[in-house]
Amino acid sequence: MKNDSAPILSISMLTSGKKDMRKSLECLLHMKEAFPCEIILVDTGCNEEQRRLIEKYGDKIVDFTWCDDFAAARNAGLQAAKGEWFMYLDDDEWFEDPKEIISFFQTGEYKKYNSANYVVRNYLDFEGNRYADAYLTRLVKLEPETRFEGKIHEYLEPVREPKKCLADIAQHYGYAFRSEAEKKDHARRNREPLLEMRRQYPGEARWIALLAQEYLADGDYEKTFEVCRAGLDECRIKGEYGERYISTFFGSVFAFILISLECMEKFEEEEQWLNEAMSQPYTLLEVMEPTVAYYCFLGARLFCMTKRYDISRSYLRRYINCAYKLKDDRAAIEKGAVLVTADVFQPHTINGILMCVEGLIRLEDYAFTEEAFYLLDWKDKKLLHQDNWERNILDACCSVAYHPLWVKLQQTLCSREEGMKEMLVVFLEREVAYRTEGEQEKLSRLYRLVAELSYEHRYILCIRILWTVQDPEINSQGERTEKLTLLFRKLFEKYPREILEIRSDVWKAAEVNGISLGALLEGMDYLDWKHSLEVWCREAPLIEIRAWEARAASWGMETGMNARLFRIKRLEGLLRCHEEAGYALAELEELLWKYSKAVLNFYRPYYKEAVFEEIPENLQEDLQLAIRLEKLRTCRELGDAKGMLENVKRCLGVYPALEHVTLKFAEALRDEAQVRSDAQKADQEELENLVFQLKETARQQLAAGECQAAKAILLQVEKCVPQDEEVKELLSEIEREAD
Repeated sequence: MKNDSAPILSISMLTSGKKDMRKSLECLLHMKEAFPCEIILVDTGCNEEQRRLIEKYGDKIVDFTWCDDFAAARNAGLQAAKGEWFMYLDDDEWFEDPKEIISFFQTGEYKKYNSANYVVRNYLDFEGNRYADAYLTRLVKLEPETRFEGKIHEYLEPVREPKKCLADIAQHYGYAFRSEAEKKDHARRNREPLLEMRRQYPGEARWIALLAQEYLADGDYEKTFEVCRAGLDECRIKGEYGERYISTFFGSVFAFILISLECMEKFEEEEQWLNEAMSQPYTLLEVMEPTVAYYCFLGARLFCMTKRYDISRSYLRRYINCAYKLKDDRAAIEKGAVLVTADVFQPHTINGILMCVEGLIRLEDYAFTEEAFYLLDWKDKKLLHQDNWERNILDACCSVAYHPLWVKLQQTLCSREEGMKEMLVVFLEREVAYRTEGEQEKLSRLYRLVAELSYEHRYILCIRILWTVQDPEINSQGERTEKLTLLFRKLFEKYPREILEIRSDVWKAAEVNGISLGALLEGMDYLDWKHSLEVWCREAPLIEIRAWEARAASWGMETGMNARLFRIKRLEGLLRCHEEAGYALAELEELLWKYSKAVLNFYRPYYKEAVFEEIPENLQEDLQLAIRLEKLRTCRELGDAKGMLENVKRCLGVYPALEHVTLKFAEALRDEAQVRSDAQKADQEELENLVFQLKETARQQLAAGECQAAKAILLQVEKCVPQDEEVKELLSEIEREAD
């Protein structure tokens, strides 16, 4: 409904056609329908369609020609305001439900105050998982001297006390970027007006800090540091530095120096600047406690990175004490911190404690480790975006004597959303690193920590087995064997379809401790075992196939169905790895005959004998291939070249799992046949040449009257080529002459 009373609140919004503008305009109606408001929309560059949209919502439309001056645009809307109070926001901000603002004005509570703030939630990603809350004073009692200052990052003056803190949240995605390049472009656009403000107001900490913020967002840490250092020099020259000029923006200038030096890993220089920041007179003022807390946070990180854990602990203690005192005190944070320091107790900043927890663990400070670690909101899993902190915490736990707290920490890390998946990667990475580096003590501690986690994941169960092998608290070999047997049984029960993927050192543990697992393998459900084998024979490397061959033999797997199926899949795996193994044709052929025999023996009890002759199309693919291979073998043994070639063709396209090796064998047989054919052809040509020469010799003998010698030669030739008509004719001629 439309409210025609004199406005209590004038709401001003700059409109330039941002994508969320309609949502921003819609949210204003919540307030307009609840109490007397006027909506003033300052058109800073809408197109025709956008202009028609804002005209539907605005009580007043103020045309403003953009001149790169946000304060001027804001003041244009301010001048049109007629309400008792004034409020401003942007066309990419909106309230889901501004109930506290509505109540503030509906109940008349606003008459007790001169200003009010609410929460602007600046999202750092488009999924809304990461954000930073800013407490911004956007509501003031309208006075003749009320105005905006600043060409960019404009602000209201004056803002008088008392101030009301409202819990309503304005959603804002203006600091969420789709790429790092987009983020840097945004920072670069802001720099030029800020450089102008720096020139106009030299030595003013607000513009020094705001410009530094943009260089930091651009990743230009050298420039961030230089802007802040030069700005502080200007302040010294003006005499507005130290006790005579106290500003929360000075706190952020020092903070930007510390952050930029940390990013450049100039730790010695950072330590010098930290000492200077902590020695400033304003650090003694109560209002600056949030800023000092931020310095302590950075100090704790600095000294942890440089491995001076005692000093890090001291800074962290002071930071956490401030967090207990101030993190829920919005008024104190708004007064005592701005820009980066305003994030002092934000979730994404507090998560930086994780970096320092590593040092507390290495100091074996159990109480403080637990306190600091659980200061974080572990239910809010999506806000933890730290580099390598999980690995560093685990490494710290493995670097000192065992304590149950270390297990508790790892359990918490695993319990997060996707936590188990992330931590498995960390566990395995550390395990490999310790083994490679020969860190046996760390490796042992890692096994103990992982073994005590209350999860039944396959990796953890394997580590329990490995830990049980070396657990010094187990009193006898009998007790160890009993525990290992139970763990292996659980492994088979929980992960039957992954049993062949289990790491080799786990099976080695069974071997060393004299535990035979043949009965467990034979007792597995056939379908589970078949599934496991099918995956294994497709993917396992040659060395693992041969290792399993040895294990099965040592465990006595010979006669059962699972053993016979294993024999088939083992041969199938060996055939798949024929290139890796470098088999010669004879070796490959022998493997194929062994495979076909194993398959036929496996299936024969379940089919009528006729099936093995007719080969129905619906027969299992491996059985079809085995039958065809047997027919091929028979032709091969009989020397039936034609039948052999016909049958090898029938083996192709039958069983995809072995198609590659079948094709390889067919090519080898083809090549062998070609070689034999070429040899036969050469022999034939040699024979023909010999026959020709012998016949010529016989003719010469006949011409010389040596008939008997010619006859002897021709009779020998006739034995080799009995169908040669010319030889027969010459022999007949000799007989006629003898008569």
